[in-house]
Amino acid sequence: MSIAPENGNIVGLKSIKNRLYMLAERGVVSCEMADSIDPDRTNPNIPRVVQRIDIPYGVEEAFIQKTLGAAFQLLNHTYLPDSVDEDEARGHAFDAAVALASIMDVAVEMQAHQDDTRIKLKAGDHIPGHLPRTNNLKGKIEGCVSSLRQVEIAKTDVDVSSEDCPQRPLEQSIPSDDIEGLWRGL
Repeated sequence: MSIAPENGNIVGLKSIKNRLYMLAERGVVSCEMADSIDPDRTNPNIPRVVQRIDIPYGVEEAFIQKTLGAAFQLLNHTYLPDSVDEDEARGHAFDAAVALASIMDVAVEMQAHQDDTRIKLKAGDHIPGHLPRTNNLKGKIEGCVSSLRQVEIAKTDVDVSSEDCPQRPLEQSIPSDDIEGLWRGL
């Protein structure tokens, strides 16, 4: 299976909530079989596999490495107690990555606006005494705060300690001695 070249190479595959997710260098792409879209196969024009770019950021971004990258590698019963639903935990990691991607979108947009404003100021294309304004700044900040709340919810929903699984302590299963380091960067 291949994905659009702009997403780069596929570095991992996992199923989350009956969908196959491909973690790539510059994007997260999901695949759904035509049978799950049209179970009766009434539309023969639907391709056998339908792909969608769910997150336009991939493993080149630290937040994807720390959410989906970690989830793809560590969320299995080697590291987790049997009481933890791997699929649900990966779903929480995916939700956190989507929330962080929305924050990244705002940051990219704000940086572009700032760069454009600098160019205009240097060129003298501004009105003296008028400060440049970012449209809907309050709404963007509130959206980012809301997204951070979603990340915190996803993070607390998957917190597991070694007391939950004494026969396979999570802290001993990861090369790093700092488990919290997986989440600290968020």
